[in-house]
Amino acid sequence: MSAQQQYSVGNVLPRQIYAGQQLFAHFDTLGKVPNNDQVFIRWSNQSTGEVLFFMPQRVSVNQQQNWVSFNPAQGWEVGIYDVKYYLANDQLTAIAQTSFSIDQIID
Repeated sequence: MSAQQQYSVGNVLPRQIYAGQQLFAHFDTLGKVPNNDQVFIRWSNQSTGEVLFFMPQRVSVNQQQNWVSFNPAQGWEVGIYDVKYYLANDQLTAIAQTSFSIDQIID
């Protein structure tokens, strides 16, 4: 995992979701675990700058992908969101990120 993984907003789904829907994101480890057995996950609303979630999570050893899920307690809003993964080290080195757009909240 020498290079940071990044995916563009236009290629990530969904665009229409329920307000309370749980969304999943993953980063590829390609069967290699970072030096630390934890990463920090940050979900944020790019439109408002609000950090919705920032917590450590254990990396699954020998897995090709590591998954995380989240849904805000107050529900999703229309906007652009970021999910970023950081090594649990003193620099919080970014190792992967993606962004996604929610265009519509389904009632």
